[in-house]
Amino acid sequence: HSYHGAGGGRGPISAQAIAAMRRFLAAIWPRARQTAPEDVPQIVLPATDDIIFAIGDVHGCFDLYRQLETTLANKAAQAGRRALLVVLGDFIDRGPHSAQMLDHFIAPPPPQVRRIALMGNHEDMFVNFLRNPHPNHPWLGFGGMETLRSYGIRAGKGGLPQGRALHQLLGAHIPQDHIDFLANLPLAVHLPHMMFAHAGANGARPARAQLRQDLLWGNAA
Repeated sequence: HSYHGAGGGRGPISAQAIAAMRRFLAAIWPRARQTAPEDVPQIVLPATDDIIFAIGDVHGCFDLYRQLETTLANKAAQAGRRALLVVLGDFIDRGPHSAQMLDHFIAPPPPQVRRIALMGNHEDMFVNFLRNPHPNHPWLGFGGMETLRSYGIRAGKGGLPQGRALHQLLGAHIPQDHIDFLANLPLAVHLPHMMFAHAGANGARPARAQLRQDLLWGNAA
């Protein structure tokens, strides 16, 4: 995964960051859960005449995403069709406007647009943090602090507070509808002869029996 925002950005993440991701993944997904495809929410759609666009890794760059969404909707309208936008996860973190991205995705799309947002590993880490917040959570080093700042949360000189104080801080700034939206994101979309997911799929498994870790992290585990 990499991030390229307006005015420059980051290249591919380092080997150290990949190793940290692997440690994080091993901690939050015991081996028993890695072999349970039934906990993988997915959407199955029939064939469609919509023009399908896949959009990956927006990472909090809301202004750029909004411009892109408008452009794609106009292209579909010029063809007399509707746009189906599949946002492939990682639409939060690193960039400056993650909270605004979630506001936008929760609101109804324009009439000529059908939009499906998928969970990426960054959304999954955010959900994990919200369920068990602590100031040394690995997500904070992968762009999580930028997401918290988009909600008006800033660390003091000693970092984020701990325990009950951190729970109260998050509850005062992060809307419940954002939390519910993130927690219920699907991990994959299936259309006839087509599948969309954040990180990829395991070719040794049927399309609708993929494991959570493969859809979210690919071979990072």
